[in-house]
Amino acid sequence: MSELSMEVAVPAAPRSSRQGRKLPLDPALRTRRNLTIFKQVEIEKRTHEEVAQLHRLRRSRVTQIVKQVRRKLAMASADDPQIENHLAQQRLQKGLEKLRLEYALDAAAEAIRNERPWLVTNRNGSRQRNGQSEDWSETVQRDKPPNVQLIKTFLRVTRELGQLNEREIESNPVGEKHSQYDLFRAIESVLSEWSRTAMSRQDACSPAFLEMVNDFQRNLRQWSHRIYMGHTPAQAWPDPCLQPRLAEADSSVEVSDGVNQTEPEINHRLTTPDEDCTDETFEPSRS
Repeated sequence: MSELSMEVAVPAAPRSSRQGRKLPLDPALRTRRNLTIFKQVEIEKRTHEEVAQLHRLRRSRVTQIVKQVRRKLAMASADDPQIENHLAQQRLQKGLEKLRLEYALDAAAEAIRNERPWLVTNRNGSRQRNGQSEDWSETVQRDKPPNVQLIKTFLRVTRELGQLNEREIESNPVGEKHSQYDLFRAIESVLSEWSRTAMSRQDACSPAFLEMVNDFQRNLRQWSHRIYMGHTPAQAWPDPCLQPRLAEADSSVEVSDGVNQTEPEINHRLTTPDEDCTDETFEPSRS
């Protein structure tokens, strides 16, 4: 067995340098080890002290690893160490459900592999023959039918795990299934969740940036509502005609302030007040 395979088989074994210090584990091995520790605590229900002895770690380190893996499964934000967010809790429960099903599937497969295909019976005793007692023994080997209960358990867990994966795919569509409408609805939902705690976070954004995000959310909600009411995606964009006209108007004002522009002609008869004139219209005099 190579050095690498030995390291994978026992990822928790301490490695020391010549100075007596532990060398850091490879990131991939560390991730695998941490997930194993989390499964032993959360799925197999072992104590932190027992797992710490198995991996030659401090008990406090095992507790820290369990918390880290739990937060990764929940995809919790940095300002939610207790995973109080509702969506994060749902992600955590779904992750735990998947780990339990995978553990049950592995256990059922291991039991099927260890199942012997035959049944051995050993019998012994003593009997009288010609006035003398003699001992006897015999071994009977019979074919054993497959354990139907184990096979049913394996198939049931496989089916439940497949259904869980299908629900994950449906909730996270990719490729052609992810329409423009679903994409913007998902973006609006994520931004809405972020906006509720944006100003209370340690890395809080500026109020101007938050207002810009809120404006974008309102536009997305308005667009989604118009599609829901029967408009096409092209017709549903917020103010699809008004905004370009305003932009053109702004650009025309900038152009008029430039050079090489002729001065407007002034009609003094219209601009000069006339006490006898009561009509605002102007008619040219006839000769």
